[in-house]
Amino acid sequence: MKVDGHYPERRTVETLLRLVSPAGPRPDLAAVDWHPVVRLARHAHVAASLWARLRVDPDFAAVPEAAADDLRAAYRDNARRNRLMVPAFLDLARRLNAEGIVPVLLKGGGQLFDPPSGDPDRRYLHDFDLLVAGPEPVYDRLLASGLAVAETAPPRGRPERMFHSWPDFVDRESGVIVDVHRRPFRYADAAMTAIFLDEAIPFERDGARFALPSRACRIAGNVLHAQIADRGFSQAWFDPRYLLELAECAVAWRAADWRDADILLASHRIAFRNFIHLAQMLMGVAVPLPPPRRRVDQIELERILRHDDFAPRHGLLAWTMMKAIGLKARARQAVGPSIGWRSVSPRRSGGSTREEPF
Repeated sequence: MKVDGHYPERRTVETLLRLVSPAGPRPDLAAVDWHPVVRLARHAHVAASLWARLRVDPDFAAVPEAAADDLRAAYRDNARRNRLMVPAFLDLARRLNAEGIVPVLLKGGGQLFDPPSGDPDRRYLHDFDLLVAGPEPVYDRLLASGLAVAETAPPRGRPERMFHSWPDFVDRESGVIVDVHRRPFRYADAAMTAIFLDEAIPFERDGARFALPSRACRIAGNVLHAQIADRGFSQAWFDPRYLLELAECAVAWRAADWRDADILLASHRIAFRNFIHLAQMLMGVAVPLPPPRRRVDQIELERILRHDDFAPRHGLLAWTMMKAIGLKARARQAVGPSIGWRSVSPRRSGGSTREEPF
């Protein structure tokens, strides 16, 4: 990702990731160049996480006062915002429930209710991403619940197959932008959407009914968003926020959740292993998965280790891989769900993620 139009220096990224890591050795705080680190933390929306780590560090006194004040303010602002977002979401969920919709809260919203860090005030959240089931009549029920089409949204008549969500809505009651998904992410098809819906964990809070994706689906969604949808797999940079989330999940969640995520990501194993390697290399976090068994994955992982780069791919190979991903997505639409996705549903695989994990 770029900051003020330029990629940050690699050492700045590495320092920030070591500082926010939930495991592994910390850098010497007295030796850190704090100005670019704080600027990148702000830009990448991990300043609150950085403050949460630093304030309990025994060497905290080595942090310059200006940097500490900036990060403390970022954490307080984020905490205040998230504490307002929770009742706003619950109010929206109750109104959606009245229209027969039980939303699945995607992406960062899940950290308001099940944060892997244990602290719901750390994750930056600027909108709600909701997965809802149903054909076009759902659109009318969304409007009836108090959502309005945002002024910046494109026309409603865009081709449905090209987009995984409706144009942006805004909640009339809270003013929060709401991104309502037909599919959980760009490259998901009907089969993956069904997995997210079938294996979602139901919640009820203050009279509001909603669900979170299973932890395996949350891991898979994070990887696919960062590595495939945002093309992090084929570029020399990535969003530190997504790698931090992967690292926190690796430390906090069960090995069974990771095994299920590995099944879900069977058709994107190399991208998955690349992101896992970045977490290990840059944050000192060990993901609870065994080494890859397929020889092609082993060869690719060896190449990643050899090049020791953020996105260790030749440009032509990266372009070819992204084209292959697009062709696979189109093949799923044309042929059906048998290409690529594998479910961890007890009805389809003999395993289960429906056990209440939290």
